Amino acid sequence: MSFYEDDFVYPPNEIRKAIDLGGFYRASIEKDTHFFHYTDKQGLEGILRSQELWATDYRYLNDENEFAIVEASIPEAIANLQLEKSIEKYLEKKLIEEIHRQNSTVRQEQSFFVTCFSLNGDSLLLWSEFASRLGCNLEIHQRHVHKVRPGIIRYPGKVIYNRLEQLRVIQESFFHMLPRATTVKKLLEYFLEENLEKEMNQYITSVALLCRYYSMFMKDQVYSDEMEYRVVYKIIDDSVKVRYREKAGFPERIPYIGIPVAPENEKIPIESICLNPKLHGFSVQKEYRSMCEKLGYSIPIKESRAALRY
Repeated sequence: MSFYEDDFVYPPNEIRKAIDLGGFYRASIEKDTHFFHYTDKQGLEGILRSQELWATDYRYLNDENEFAIVEASIPEAIANLQLEKSIEKYLEKKLIEEIHRQNSTVRQEQSFFVTCFSLNGDSLLLWSEFASRLGCNLEIHQRHVHKVRPGIIRYPGKVIYNRLEQLRVIQESFFHMLPRATTVKKLLEYFLEENLEKEMNQYITSVALLCRYYSMFMKDQVYSDEMEYRVVYKIIDDSVKVRYREKAGFPERIPYIGIPVAPENEKIPIESICLNPKLHGFSVQKEYRSMCEKLGYSIPIKESRAALRY
């Protein structure tokens, strides 16, 4: 097996294969599943004008704490590998250091980009975030989201909220990256006994890259009602350009890439727009309908049935 210690343009073939075998990729959905993309009025207008969805650099998503789940779980995952204490502590330290290094040195065009959806079309938890911002959600069939795009590798999957499942997936990262039929314990002992520092670092680098990927699919159990589904993208050639936009709450411009959803020269296939619980009444629907019509769309506008109590 070959490794590329400093290559973060896209995962090496071995890591891509491991990702394809991972729990998120296998998380099946029905063929007729509809996704819901929650946004605000400004975001809706941008989507309609550009004919595309936006995938945001994962380091600029709303909840920074979700990426700490993997790091916080690493000690327990390593403890379950039944290594000697000295090796256990060494692996834990080196792996966390490598994750930090990768996150701090990666350039925008080498980053992961994420588009977020929900399987819940009327989520109180999501409305609580968008209710004060003229929020709405767009209904779109999953077949449009899952199309292959030139210049991009796509990794879709459900967000995992269950703590035990998260731990299992992190622990399996160590097995996915074994270079041959052996155990993690035997491999690490061999590297240390033979003073194979380069090989040890290559193994840890690969596990860290896989953990970085998994970190984008893990959230705390309290958010499980969001029923989130994400599509993670990696740029693989110069045909895809990183753009930048303003976002409330961020002092700097946010990197993102555009993901075409509609066939060329066609409108983005939005099936309906649902307004948040605070946006009731004919005049509000008329305002949204008028905006859509000005941009060449005829989309059913409906109101949320959720009871937002604040």
